Amino acid sequence: AWGQDFKLVKDEVITKAASWTNEKPYLIYNYAIVDSLATLTIEPGTKVYFHKDAGLYVRGKILANGTFNKPILLQGDRLEDVYSDVPDQWNGVLLYSGSKKNELSFVEIKNANIGLQVGTIEHEGSASVKISNTKIQNMAYAGIFAMKSEIKADNCLVTNCGYYLAALTVGGSYEFYQSTFANYWGKYTSKARTTSSLVISNVLIIGEDNAYIGDLNKATFGNCIITGDINHGNELELGQSSKANFNCKFDYCLLQVSDTFNISNSSRFSNILKGEDPKFIDPYDKYNFELDTLSPAKDAGKLDYARLYSIDLKSNSRLDDDAPDLGAYERIEKKK
Repeated sequence: AWGQDFKLVKDEVITKAASWTNEKPYLIYNYAIVDSLATLTIEPGTKVYFHKDAGLYVRGKILANGTFNKPILLQGDRLEDVYSDVPDQWNGVLLYSGSKKNELSFVEIKNANIGLQVGTIEHEGSASVKISNTKIQNMAYAGIFAMKSEIKADNCLVTNCGYYLAALTVGGSYEFYQSTFANYWGKYTSKARTTSSLVISNVLIIGEDNAYIGDLNKATFGNCIITGDINHGNELELGQSSKANFNCKFDYCLLQVSDTFNISNSSRFSNILKGEDPKFIDPYDKYNFELDTLSPAKDAGKLDYARLYSIDLKSNSRLDDDAPDLGAYERIEKKK
């Protein structure tokens, strides 16, 4: 047996401004709640470990801004190698409706049930978060689950979830740029995954009688990859109720969808690589979602998006070769 010194957080409600530092790891038992008038700042390089069924619940605001050299880590507290990629070790991070202006940058969220939930159906209003340079991986249920809320994200990697990489429901406003959504869940269970990795809907049906509907003001994906190994081939599902607005746009994206999936609506789909294999270097064994040299996503991006997000998830420039690549990683060819 082995261990390390840590700061224990058990059944704690944070009621005023607080900071978690990288001096020692934090171990969360049961819950840490950020109250409605409080802000929790997590400093670069901080490691936060969660015991079984523990979670971080935010009614106020969280500012978790790491750096490339000092990312912030949120994961389960089983540190043995055998648990390094096992999902459902803790609950996840929940931003309640009413929680505004949250920030996640250079954060790694691993091995939870729902990595990041944005918004709660039972509360008035919405939640909002800005996410950049962040990895959300190996969730039992969903990487990102949003309801009637606002997300703006870039340079994000969301992979290997039992149901959804991202479910954006009950309307809201969502923007994702230069991000990779890749779901190769089969390693964890013999049960075939039947749900599409990315679901966008202005309605959420709970049970037989409860249907929640909200305007989808925006769901924009630019220079993104949405792919996986689902049997029926459609890693994208659009759920639209005529009782509310539904606005979505996929621009310069690789979409893993079947031949029968209709992308003829030019107001929703433009410059699409349909059904193409992105040819990641090693998505199954080493979880390497960088592009191989023969990837169709290489040099397939729109320059306007790359100029806005010119540095990729590995701190490489997107502007130094023929054209930007799709997804979170820019392929850098070795010079002869």
